[in-house]
Amino acid sequence: MLDELDLAVTEHEALWSLTRWTAEQIVAGGLSPYEGAAWIWREAWRELEHVVDLTAFVALADQWEELPSHRAETNADIVAEARALLERTATPTP
Repeated sequence: MLDELDLAVTEHEALWSLTRWTAEQIVAGGLSPYEGAAWIWREAWRELEHVVDLTAFVALADQWEELPSHRAETNADIVAEARALLERTATPTP
């Protein structure tokens, strides 16, 4: 798809851009914390070869699924993690 659009970015860079956009949507309330964390877990974390910067989203999405009585707290933790991710300026390299 990147070739068809003639974009000069790698798949890695594009996926990081989507991950950052997802974090922005979590913080802004445009995407539920769980939905965002689950996407980061299932799509970005796996494709980016389990990059450490995203591991917290994996744990939090799993916690949200496994502990329904703690979902409000978990949602807040996901939003906090999304903010922290956005504060990091450098995009990790593979």
